[in-house]
Amino acid sequence: MLAKSAGRTRTVCYNHIFLKDVPTVGGKNASLGQLFNNLRPMGISVPEGFAITAAAYRHLLKQNDLEKRLRSIFTSFDFEAVTELTKRGSQARPETVHSSKSRQTFAAVYILTATPSDRQARISYYF
Repeated sequence: MLAKSAGRTRTVCYNHIFLKDVPTVGGKNASLGQLFNNLRPMGISVPEGFAITAAAYRHLLKQNDLEKRLRSIFTSFDFEAVTELTKRGSQARPETVHSSKSRQTFAAVYILTATPSDRQARISYYF
């Protein structure tokens, strides 16, 4: 299932994702899609899911004017310094995941990509 907004794909269900899709959905999601598509046919239980595309993430950053703020947080430090990375991640989280616009966007994607039988439960979770 592909969810589209303004003619652009925003989400892709795992059954449509393979390792070749790293540029579109990132490495972790491409790996999950590959697992989904390889293991499910063998009878191994793999939960259904979806990925938010890299383009959708960039759109979210642009719409919320987050790119400049995130670049200022993550510029000029040693990425291997775990303590510093943790500190900067804590600074970035309120700007992204916890912002009201981000929560609304993620909630909408989560609800719109649900199967009809799951949709009401997902709406109840957020509202």
